[in-house]
Amino acid sequence: MSSITINIQDNGYKQHAAAAMIAVFDAVAGLLFPGCVVDHFYYGAALDFADVRIPGFGYGHFSITAGRVGFGGYAAMPADVSAFERMTFNDSVYPGELLQIAAGAGLRLYVIHGDDCSNGDVIGYTCAVDVENAMRQAAALFPDYDGITALGRVSETVIKDAGETIQKTIYA
Repeated sequence: MSSITINIQDNGYKQHAAAAMIAVFDAVAGLLFPGCVVDHFYYGAALDFADVRIPGFGYGHFSITAGRVGFGGYAAMPADVSAFERMTFNDSVYPGELLQIAAGAGLRLYVIHGDDCSNGDVIGYTCAVDVENAMRQAAALFPDYDGITALGRVSETVIKDAGETIQKTIYA
């Protein structure tokens, strides 16, 4: 993933349900907009509002759940708006290519493990082309993580399986 900044507003919620989709979304944002800033605001336990701020000028506003990435607003140049539209998945307006972009770039989804969290062993997800980059990202997100496991190349099935796994882990 290209160098980007990820900010998460701490409002008491954790985004377990959509964590895998958020990891893919962040990775694709870095591919399409190197140097961008992604601001996340978790609205409840299953919805994330994300803004992708582009270096120079512009932003796109998205809503992310475990099975959908919707594009909801922007102030950007036409070429950037077109790229934002491609970052959707299961959106009712934009056809979206989020998972295809990730798969085409060779991105794999990795589960991040830890032993001191309330949801068992799974503490999050990261998306990278190789294990070294995944470990670097995991350490940046969770400095005390215990390890990572590759779930597979990004696809709808891998995202769905990851979401079901974390739901079972948290709510078992």
